[in-house]
Amino acid sequence: MIASPYGFRKSPITSDLVVADSIRLEQAALDGDAIYWTETQPQKQGRTFVYRIGADGEPERVTPDDASFCVGSHIAVSAPTPPFLG
Repeated sequence: MIASPYGFRKSPITSDLVVADSIRLEQAALDGDAIYWTETQPQKQGRTFVYRIGADGEPERVTPDDASFCVGSHIAVSAPTPPFLG
């Protein structure tokens, strides 16, 4: 075992490894009985998807696999506009 000064030990666990499969839950909105939210998924090239839970209680993705949804200082939707933005 090689001794290293305090704070300089190399770790096999990197920050990239820790966040590689982390799904980031972001904006949430209500529309009648439906709850919408966005998820950013690193395993899908960092795309952001809109999900909803309807009256049946089952989550479903609103945006297709090849689309991405983002809201920042502007709104950009590369799929049909979700009802809560309409």
